[in-house]
Amino acid sequence: MRIVLLVEGDTETAFLKPLRSFLSAHLAEKMPKLTARPYDGRIPKGEKLRRVVEDLLTKAPSPADAVVALTDVYTGSSDFRGAVDAKEKMMGWVNGNDRFYPHVALHDF
Repeated sequence: MRIVLLVEGDTETAFLKPLRSFLSAHLAEKMPKLTARPYDGRIPKGEKLRRVVEDLLTKAPSPADAVVALTDVYTGSSDFRGAVDAKEKMMGWVNGNDRFYPHVALHDF
């Protein structure tokens, strides 16, 4: 199994090492291959996110089995009203693809 993680920056990229450690301790022989696709800043929105996810799930030579988006929601940004809104919008942008999993962290400053 191959899972691609769309990550925004250093915080999300740093999460990969403990995630791999946790999964390998619990999944043993079923450990998925985790691949990070970093973006400098925020992950794409709208139609661009849909194209990225679709390409990752369908393009050869090794299409992903799933795509996970790790993103932050900062209050004061006009993109999303909150974490729930961000997840709903991202799912809508990718047309509800059942192999896309948005994960949103809300930072309230």
